Amino acid sequence: QVLLGRAAATTNETPALETWAVSSAGRFDRYASLKLAVAADDFHAFGDLLVVSASDRFLSFGAADAAALVPIGEADRPCAVWPDWGGADASPATGLWLPRGGQGLWHVPLRP
Repeated sequence: QVLLGRAAATTNETPALETWAVSSAGRFDRYASLKLAVAADDFHAFGDLLVVSASDRFLSFGAADAAALVPIGEADRPCAVWPDWGGADASPATGLWLPRGGQGLWHVPLRP
């Protein structure tokens, strides 16, 4: 499965998050496309949970099935936060945990 953040090509289009995978026929096909309010800046998978950083928001999706991106929740993302994703962890139950160096951990609850 491949995740793709697609920016809007024109002002009349909306950005999208897409999943692509190799089909049983051996073709690389798009399985799902979900419109976003703003383009995805960054995304990270934590097991079957996908966390997307999009402008001033963190969006989370269930990504167990390539054919369906299931919205789980979202949270504010302060503009001053540039997380160290290498040490981050997340789950639908506990939310997103981001290391902040000497400042410790930052907890981001992912609300529906």
